[in-house]
Amino acid sequence: MITVNEINEAIDRLIPDETAINDARSILHEDQEKKHELFYPIEFEDNVMMVPKDAHIEVIGKKYKHWRKSFPYGANTFRVIVSLGKPEVPTDDFFHDSEYCFMTLLYDENGERIDDVFFDEFL
Repeated sequence: MITVNEINEAIDRLIPDETAINDARSILHEDQEKKHELFYPIEFEDNVMMVPKDAHIEVIGKKYKHWRKSFPYGANTFRVIVSLGKPEVPTDDFFHDSEYCFMTLLYDENGERIDDVFFDEFL
């Protein structure tokens, strides 16, 4: 039987922290029309977060997900959550905070980035 540690080690081999951090950084720099600007605007429902393109990026967690139904990018996906800006210790309400916001990077079973989403807090 495979252990949780073996799963975590396999995810780390497939998507090392450095890869996720570099992918997140490349997203902040991908808009060629604004390549000389210092901030990347991230739109949320009620505000726009201006994230410095040179912000600290830290991996918060990684997760493997097997879907019962295959999505366009396959049934096996990996998620990496990164903090844009320094992460803060969870408060009593169990929400994690970040200096700016969080990003989930979604990878396929070959370790290729297939999607990303920004969010301002998570449990």
